[in-house]
Amino acid sequence: MRSQFILLYLVLILFITLYFISNLQNNFYYQPNIGKYIAEDFYVKLLLYPNYSSIINETYYNICMWENIICYDNGTNIIVITQNSEYILNKP
Repeated sequence: MRSQFILLYLVLILFITLYFISNLQNNFYYQPNIGKYIAEDFYVKLLLYPNYSSIINETYYNICMWENIICYDNGTNIIVITQNSEYILNKP
């Protein structure tokens, strides 16, 4: 009788351990969203340095070309287009 309880206890510990291991593998999945970060950084840089908008626009255009992303400032909006999504930020 005692050996049956020990066996059931070990099986319970095994299932709990497997459950936690399977949850840990899913928690560390991270999908990078580089387009959002570039759009927000572009937006902040244009707000901080409005006199240098042409230099900032050219710099971010080159960064985006290197990352295969389309991004530009059309005067009223900042537009960043990635393969999966599109970000349009209105300039104040």
